[in-house]
Amino acid sequence: MEEPSSAFLDDEAFLAEVTEFLSDCNACDEIKDGDTTAAGDESLLLASHQLLAEIDAPQDQGTPTKENQSPGHKKYSVSFDKMREIRNTQAAIRRQRYRQKLKNEKETLAQQESELSRELAKLQAAQEEVGASQARRLTLGTWRAIAARQRERRVEAEQKQKLLRAEVVGRSRMIEQMNLLLQDTCRLQQLLACETMPRSGENNGAELFKTFLQEMDGLYAQTNDVLHGLVYKSSVPAAYDLKPKWKDGTMYFDSADRMEFPYAFEEAEDAMTTILMSDPNACLQNASVMESKVTVTMKYHLKYRLTQGKSVDFVIYGAGKKYKENDRLVYLWRGLTEGQGEFDGLQSDETTWIVVRPSRGVETSTILECYSRIVPVNIGMKSTGNNNVEMFVKIVAELGEKESKEMMKMMESLMLNDRNCVFDN
Repeated sequence: MEEPSSAFLDDEAFLAEVTEFLSDCNACDEIKDGDTTAAGDESLLLASHQLLAEIDAPQDQGTPTKENQSPGHKKYSVSFDKMREIRNTQAAIRRQRYRQKLKNEKETLAQQESELSRELAKLQAAQEEVGASQARRLTLGTWRAIAARQRERRVEAEQKQKLLRAEVVGRSRMIEQMNLLLQDTCRLQQLLACETMPRSGENNGAELFKTFLQEMDGLYAQTNDVLHGLVYKSSVPAAYDLKPKWKDGTMYFDSADRMEFPYAFEEAEDAMTTILMSDPNACLQNASVMESKVTVTMKYHLKYRLTQGKSVDFVIYGAGKKYKENDRLVYLWRGLTEGQGEFDGLQSDETTWIVVRPSRGVETSTILECYSRIVPVNIGMKSTGNNNVEMFVKIVAELGEKESKEMMKMMESLMLNDRNCVFDN
């Protein structure tokens, strides 16, 4: 048997140190099974030998082949490789855990950064809102004052606009009336000048006027019933489009018209009273309203030129009375028109209700509603046909239309004179 070499002695020394180190590490563990411990020590010793052999093997010696290696040597070599693989796997697991830990920490920090950024944005927005609210409170008083001034200016502008609109409407109607007058010149030339008959004569219609005035109160009591349900035709001036109707076997003609004036109710009321309650031949430029005068009677003579070149005379008896209410002015007219010459024996009994009231919703506008009822009467000795009656009623309607136009002209003149007086003052 050969003596061990120096290298083997060194290996034994190294193994002894390893064994001592392992003994120190496992000193706290109790050895329950002696055979198991011995086997473990032997396995550990063999593994250590294998490790030293691999490290200290001469470089010039070839690697032992599998055939030359003993079964025990193969066993320890496999165990050593497995241990190294386990250590590498454990190291890889530790590195993976470390990288995952860093990744989790990075994600946590990023999430915290996002939350803190949102919180900072909220705080900044709240701070800006507080600053803006303070600024609004400081300027609120100024804006209120500005708004109040603007509202006052707007109200003034609206009032001026209403006045200007009324002026425009008035001028437009005046232009329209002038156009109508120009267009109807040929037809209106048929009406000749009015000749007033003296009132101071005997039996100058005094009994008829007395009868008319006695009927006024009864007719005034029927005002609401008569005007209720009427369908008015809006026209300036009144069209007097008389339509034939029958009631209780009696034929009559009626017309319902409505006119709107661009004047306040008080102004229109004074002007209408001046026109309706004054002598038709008086100079309206110098007329004044007399509150104590509530009735008027008149008798005048008219000549109408027919298209054939003939002229016809008419005698008109009329009486009027006004009734002043809180929100309107009611004017009643009773008239009798007597035909002469060709229309001798024909008469027209006329009853007219005129209501002047303020317009609803528009302070600078006044409404005039007029309803006329004419009953033709044949009391002459001559026989008259329907043609004469229709012609007679047509002439009466034209006379009424002419009077309406003259009334509009007089009202415009009065209103303009009143406004000029106000401006001059």
